[in-house]
Amino acid sequence: MIFIFTRCRATPLSSAPRFGTPLTVFHFILEPCLEGAICVAAEEPEGEVATTVMRTLHVVPRVGLGVISLALLLMMIGARGL
Repeated sequence: MIFIFTRCRATPLSSAPRFGTPLTVFHFILEPCLEGAICVAAEEPEGEVATTVMRTLHVVPRVGLGVISLALLLMMIGARGL
């Protein structure tokens, strides 16, 4: 029987949750703050807040996708090896 938690497999498996945890924290803590800014920007579409919100909305989903992809990749490496 192959020991599943050898060093080459345990490192990616234990690293994957470290990337998913900040994403979860963002959704529970920072997302409501961003939601308030989006409501303000909807009232004044030409204001400075709207520009900042639109810039943030271009970055946040891409960072989230990168974090999820990295966590998935690390779990696949941990399960199958390199």
